[in-house]
Amino acid sequence: MGIDGEEGGRIALRYGAQEASRLGIGLHLLHVWPDARPLIGDWRSFTPAVASDNERMGRRILDEHAAMARDLAPGVEVATTLVHGDRVAHLVIAANRATLTVLGDESQPLLDKILVGTVLTGVAGKASAPVVIVPAAWSGAPEPQSARTDVVVAVKSCAGSAELVRRAMQIASDRQAPLTLVHAWRLPLVYDDVIADRVGEDGWEEAARTVLRAVVDSVRRDVPDDLEVRIDVRHGQPARALVDASENASLLLLGRRSHGFASGHLGATSRAVLRAVSCPVEVLPELTGSEGLPGLVLEEGGGMLKAAEHPETITFS
Repeated sequence: MGIDGEEGGRIALRYGAQEASRLGIGLHLLHVWPDARPLIGDWRSFTPAVASDNERMGRRILDEHAAMARDLAPGVEVATTLVHGDRVAHLVIAANRATLTVLGDESQPLLDKILVGTVLTGVAGKASAPVVIVPAAWSGAPEPQSARTDVVVAVKSCAGSAELVRRAMQIASDRQAPLTLVHAWRLPLVYDDVIADRVGEDGWEEAARTVLRAVVDSVRRDVPDDLEVRIDVRHGQPARALVDASENASLLLLGRRSHGFASGHLGATSRAVLRAVSCPVEVLPELTGSEGLPGLVLEEGGGMLKAAEHPETITFS
């Protein structure tokens, strides 16, 4: 997991220690300190002193967090690595070799996050393995028995979600938690009210549930039969729907989709969710093999159509 020495990293360390203990794996703490050069003057005489100071600071940060990790998870092997350079690049390299990478929220002004992005979105958008981002609002305290502790997964393309749903069901089963599939749909604003009124929200939502139930049935053989799976279809803004649905969740799963960027990218909905959510978010790398399911029935203009006859109607986005 990435360690930056700030409060967000200490909060994330609790989650990382819990996961390492639950999964029976080691915990590797990585701290990256960036190159520092003066804006004016001869940087060649400046760099050695700064490098020495930064190395001492980085080593102290790692030693403190390693001690915390050993207290949080006594049976887990803890290792540390200190490097300098580009934080996103080093964290992506480490993430690609790990089972799971955990990062804490950054103490960065909201406007900066929106305009220039963050280390978190850079790593989650590029890594080839799952990345968990733990928000500063996460308490890590055990939930009361009466509270929901579902694993929630965001489903954008209903019929093309088989691999995402399979992975989500496996994660929920490993955690012995119920799984909630959340699909939110809203058309562009100029069309949304007209089409929703003409076709009817109930019809659209039932069509999506039909597809998702078929997807769940198609992959259920890969998980224990007693896993409880709920389907939540909402008409509304997707990011807001996901934040609301995961308010009391133990984990929110987001599947990374291709956006035409060769180097990796998180979509606008994922970035908006990461800024507002209060539970840990696991970003899964782009999954292959999520083909549409043949014979599914969807609605168009108030009538039910076979997917094979109208394949372009399969995806709710």
